[in-house]
Amino acid sequence: MIKKLLVALAVAFSVALQGWAQEITILHTNDIHCGISEGVTLSSVSWLKNVYKNAGLPVVLVDAGDALQGSPLGTLTKGSAIIRLMNACEYDFAIPGNHEFDYGMENFLDSHANLKCNYFSANLFRDGKLLLQPYKIMDLGGRKIGFVGVTTPGTLASANPVVFKDPQNRKKQLYSFGEKIKKKVPELYKIVQKSIDKAKKEGAEKIVLVAHFGNGYGLWNIADLVKNLHNVDVVIDGHTHQDYILKLPNGDGKEILVSQTGSRLSSVGRIRITDQEILADHIYHLSGNDEIVDEGVVFENGNLDEILMAVLGHTGYNLCAFHPETKERLVRKTESNLGDFVADAFRKVCDADIAVVNGGALRADISEGIVTFRDVLSVMPFADELCVIEVTGKQVLDMLEFSAYKYPDEFGGFLHVSGMEFTIDSHIPSPVVTDSKGAFVKMAGPRRVKNVRIGGVPLNEKKTYTLCGTDFILRNAGDGYAMLGDAPLAKLVVLKDSDAMVEYIHNYLEGVIPDTYNNFSGLGRIKISE
Repeated sequence: MIKKLLVALAVAFSVALQGWAQEITILHTNDIHCGISEGVTLSSVSWLKNVYKNAGLPVVLVDAGDALQGSPLGTLTKGSAIIRLMNACEYDFAIPGNHEFDYGMENFLDSHANLKCNYFSANLFRDGKLLLQPYKIMDLGGRKIGFVGVTTPGTLASANPVVFKDPQNRKKQLYSFGEKIKKKVPELYKIVQKSIDKAKKEGAEKIVLVAHFGNGYGLWNIADLVKNLHNVDVVIDGHTHQDYILKLPNGDGKEILVSQTGSRLSSVGRIRITDQEILADHIYHLSGNDEIVDEGVVFENGNLDEILMAVLGHTGYNLCAFHPETKERLVRKTESNLGDFVADAFRKVCDADIAVVNGGALRADISEGIVTFRDVLSVMPFADELCVIEVTGKQVLDMLEFSAYKYPDEFGGFLHVSGMEFTIDSHIPSPVVTDSKGAFVKMAGPRRVKNVRIGGVPLNEKKTYTLCGTDFILRNAGDGYAMLGDAPLAKLVVLKDSDAMVEYIHNYLEGVIPDTYNNFSGLGRIKISE
C-alpha cells in the first residue's frame, strides 16, 4: 500500500511545472487539544508527511496552535508529552494558541525551547519587545516560502490573565499581543504587516500566514485580519474548531484561501502551491501509521495509566457537556447537568453561598458507569486553582449579565451556577459593553437577566455574598470578568478545580452520583425566555 502510494505521488507531483521545479505541499493541523489518537491520528499525519518526503517531494508540517492542553496527558505532563510527540512527527513550524499558556509563561518558554521547530509569533511581546521569532523562511522545491505566525489578542482574556502579568506587580501587564487600538484601528495589523514585509524583503516568494484566530469571534476574527494585510497568499487558521476552506479578500483585494481543520485531528489540511495557483483540501481518512510515533504514544500514555484509572465512584447516567443525541456542545450557551454538578462541587467543598464554573472549562462528558480520575481530568484539564471571594449583589448581577451577553451564540465564559437561579430574557438585546480585549466595561441598557434568587431568596444588590470559582474567572478576569475587580478573598483555598470534583464524589457523595443530576439539561437553575 505504502509503496504504491509513493510511486503514485512521485508520478503525480514530480512533473515539472512552468516556473516551479515541483509542487509544494503544506500539511497542517490546529486545535489538536491532546487528541493525538483521535480523528486521522497524529501517527497517520506523520506517516503522510513521510510519504511525500520519501518520494523526494517538498513538504512541510505546520500547527496553528492549541495542541498542548485538553486531556490528562497534557495536564499531568504540562504539555511536555505532546511536545515530544510533535518532535517525533517532525513539525516544521508552529505557533502558540491561547491554550499553550495554560500552564504558565515559564512552562510555555520551556515548551518553546523543547519543541525542535520552536514557536513563532509576530505579535507576542514582553515589555514591548518581540518574545519569539515572528516568521520563518523555508526553501522548498527551490523556492522560498515565508511562514508568519500570529496569535489572537483575545488570548489575554481566554487564557488565564495572570500569566501575562508581572509576577512582582500583578497590576502591570508584562506581555501583550498587539491588542491596543488607535483611532479605531488595531495596532495588530501594522505589527503583523511589518513581519510580512521583512519576510518579503528577505526573498520570500509566497507568504503563508499561520493564525490562531477563527472566523467570527468579535473584533479578533480572521476575516478582518486578512483584509487588513498585504502580500498574504494563503492562511492556515485555528482557534474556533471550525472545519472550513474559505475565500477571503486580503488587503490587496485578492481573494485568498483560508483553511481550518476543525479540532482533535478530525482532519489534516493540505495546501498545494505552484506558480500558477494555490489549492487547499482536507483529508479525513488515512490508513498508514508511523511506528515511531505509535511507540511514543504508547510510552507517554503508559506512564499515566495507574494514576488515571483510580476509581472514584459510579454514575447511573451521563453527565453531559454535549447533547446526548445531536452531540452539539451544550455548556457554552445552556445549562447542563455536568455544569450543575461541577458548580455544586465547588460550592459544597469550599463552603460558599454561591459558585460558578465557566462552560469553556468543561471539556468532556462523564459517561454512565465507573468514574475514574481520568474522567475528571478529561472534564477539567486546566488545573485551575479555586478561590472564594466576597462580592456584592450588584457584582453578581453584572457577572450574570456578562455570562449571558452573547446568547444565543456560544461563549466560553457562559456560567453554570450553584446556590442561585435566574432567567435570561433573550428578547432584550444585551446591555453589556466590552473593551477591545473582550472584557466587561459597563452596562448600557435594560438587563436581560431577571428574577435572580440566591438560596431561594431574591438577590439583594447591596448584600455581600461569598462566591466560589476558579481564580481564572474570579481573580484574574478570565473570559473578560473584569466586574469582579479586586473583590477581597473570603477564604484561602488550596485546591484545584479537578480536586474539588474528586473530593465531592469521594467524600460528600460517598462514590455514588445521585439521580438529582440525571436530566442532561440540568436542574432548571437557568431559565431562558425565547
